[in-house]
Amino acid sequence: MSKKPLDSQQIASELSASRLFSRPQASEVQPQPEPDLVLPTPPVTDITPDSTYVRDLPRETSRELRRRKPGGLLLGYPTRDEIQELSFKLRDTLKVKVQAEVPKEWQDDLEELAHQLDVKKLELYRFILAEFLGKVKRKSTT
Repeated sequence: MSKKPLDSQQIASELSASRLFSRPQASEVQPQPEPDLVLPTPPVTDITPDSTYVRDLPRETSRELRRRKPGGLLLGYPTRDEIQELSFKLRDTLKVKVQAEVPKEWQDDLEELAHQLDVKKLELYRFILAEFLGKVKRKSTT
């Protein structure tokens, strides 16, 4: 079966004869008047060239100080390494979720403690439960 050559001139003339595909001639196009658009200008505010807040210690410095002194201010609490070691040991263990309702203040205290120990909240919660159940031995805190 041979292909019939496509006559593009014939197709173009048929399409131009059809009203659907006809292009308006330049003489037929009438310019539409553009509506007057007035954009409101935003109010001018004074911009301060300098920051208005100055930190005592840069964030990186304060974070490093916390890491160098594990338990310096947190005497009696586990170290960051102990908490993360437990999480590492449990990484391939099948886990289930436990749910507990606690007072709002406890949640705030736990979040602050996790921040001070520089661990994730879930790691801290897991360590607390493991310690209570006797599944983890704490290193001496002397």
